[in-house]
Formats: sequence, structure tokens, C-alpha cells
Amino acid sequence: MFTRSSPAYSHSVFSLRPAGRNKWALSLFILFILVSGLAVSSEVIQTEPPLSVTFLKNEEYFNRLVREIRQSREEIDIAMFLFKIKGRPGNRAEVLAEELIKAAKRGVKVRLVLERSLDPKDTVTSDNRETALVLKEGGVEVGFDSLRRRSHGKLVVIDSRLTFIGSHNFTEAALKYNNEASVLIESPEYALRTRQYILSLIR
Repeated sequence: MFTRSSPAYSHSVFSLRPAGRNKWALSLFILFILVSGLAVSSEVIQTEPPLSVTFLKNEEYFNRLVREIRQSREEIDIAMFLFKIKGRPGNRAEVLAEELIKAAKRGVKVRLVLERSLDPKDTVTSDNRETALVLKEGGVEVGFDSLRRRSHGKLVVIDSRLTFIGSHNFTEAALKYNNEASVLIESPEYALRTRQYILSLIR
């Protein structure tokens, strides 16, 4: 438990600037905030233009995330509803777990918050606990959310600059087979706010 202290892909990139340009991209950005479960109340996050938003559909998300994890230098903060590594050896969720362990071993501070419940039949909790054991052995700091509220977000913040947010769970199905959609936001201000939210989930 930790505390609150401190390959090939194709995608679309939108540069959001003042004067209302790229309104479609901005609307998409706001939509993903809502569906991810990132509660920002009425807060407006002030950012320095341009704000780079990259749309990542289906497998593009996995490819880009692996790339950014490998290039990380300081810290990785994650809140994930479901992180399921069991199944076919070498599945994509297992690959992500291996990359996070490699990052931790080279000195990157890797922190992960997972969903849990008291329901003994809840497979999300059992899958997350199994993954947590593997990651902890590899040097990753793993915590769980409050039992009072389900944490359904899928958030990754890398080096206080990049934020992945969207529909992708860390499962083989989501990372390889499903129709999924997420965005990558390059903004230190947004990364800071998202990281604060992730750390607030720890109980």
C-alpha cells in the first residue's frame, strides 16, 4: 500500500488552441472525461496552449501506451477498474504488467490503484488482487480504492505530462479484440489534476 505523498500505430492528433478552434476535438475530450469517471466537479483546468489530444482507437492504445511506458523517466500513476493478467501466456495485459515492472526496476516510481469490493463472487476483485501480487513482487506500489464507491475510471499519467483516459481496461479483450476508444492528452496541468485524483482514490 502506498500513501498520498508525493511498435507501430496510427492515430489522429488534434491541437487545441484558443478562439474555439477544433471544437469537435474539444467535445471529444470532454466526453472522455465524463465516461471515464474522472470527477472534476465544476472545476476548469487552465492549460497553456496548444493542448495536444491524440485519439487512440482499439489496438492503437496498447501500442502507444507501451511506447510511453518504455520511455518514462520519473513516475507512472494508474487508476484501473480491471487489470487481468491471467489467461494466455504473453497476453497484452501481462505485457503491460511486465513493462511496468521493468520501469520500476529502472527507477521509475510506479503506482497503481485498483477496484475492489466485498462481494466474494466478484471476479474483478479476484483478478485485480492476483495482478496486485505479481506487480508488488516486481516493485510496483499497489493500492485499492474505497469499498464505499466503485472506481470505474481507466487513467494513466506518465511523467506528470501525459494522460491516457478512455474506455480501455487492462485486459486482453480490451487491448486486442474489443472496439474501444481513448485519448492521450499532453498537458502538464491536466496530468497534475488527474494524478491528484488518482491518489485521492487510495483507501
